[in-house]
Amino acid sequence: MLLHIALVSIARDVTLAHLAPVSAAIQKQISRDFGPMWNVQATVDAFDKLEDVPIGYWHVLLQDELPNGAAGLHKRDDNKQPFALVALTTNWPVFMSHEVLEMLVDPQGNLTRAGNSLKSGQGRVEYLIEVCDPCQASRFAYSVNSVMVSDFYTPQYFDPVKSSGVRSATCFNSRSTERKRPSPTRARSPSQSKAYARFPTEFQPTGAIP
Repeated sequence: MLLHIALVSIARDVTLAHLAPVSAAIQKQISRDFGPMWNVQATVDAFDKLEDVPIGYWHVLLQDELPNGAAGLHKRDDNKQPFALVALTTNWPVFMSHEVLEMLVDPQGNLTRAGNSLKSGQGRVEYLIEVCDPCQASRFAYSVNSVMVSDFYTPQYFDPVKSSGVRSATCFNSRSTERKRPSPTRARSPSQSKAYARFPTEFQPTGAIP
């Protein structure tokens, strides 16, 4: 199914002229890099104001700030329609890409994948599918049309770890190398719904990104 994403700035200092190249970069990222790997198709368009957005589009709003210093988040509205909010930071295009990609893979925010916990003694857990969180550090971002966009992990992220403890290129931007990867953002144990696994401190975002 072809999905439709609308980017709208309600931030004072970001106009449609600033938003348009970011929209084009995220569109190219999805069509060329992300979509073929995750089997999703989407259009991404920038609009001057919310009133211009056609019915059926998922909204991604850029605003001056978010509660609790968050850099971005994606949720559902009262009609269970996905939407995302992004705070105006120095690297807001990366966070906008981040939220768009995660919303495309898990629009309802509850998709999980079973795997062995990295926390000793926890056993098997269900990992929430947050495709950008483990590799969201700025150094993993990459350029599309001279716009920096978020790195993301591939569907192979949850494949068994090799005996050396190294995953083989499971984040897109470093797919040609082997490097140790952080665990997924959160994990829910079937027997302990509030048991979580966290990724290493060096990969923690400066703002909270659900």
